[in-house]
Amino acid sequence: MAVGLADDLEPEIVEYRVKPGDWLLLATDGLSLQARSEIIAVQKQGLRSSEGAQQALAALKKLGYSDNVAASLVVF
Repeated sequence: MAVGLADDLEPEIVEYRVKPGDWLLLATDGLSLQARSEIIAVQKQGLRSSEGAQQALAALKKLGYSDNVAASLVVF
């Protein structure tokens, strides 16, 4: 998968139908497996959008990071 602009870029296009309650996480490679597991654990609780996002952020703040990380969580 690639994000960006290049003359020789051949993107893979995939369509998904999102439903209320779906979560979309876009992150750089600095987001560890442990961090992803924490987010999945929060998502499985079935919380409302705002509450789930707040708990996911709280869980991520407790972790240590050895690399730069950027992430965007969208809760539908």
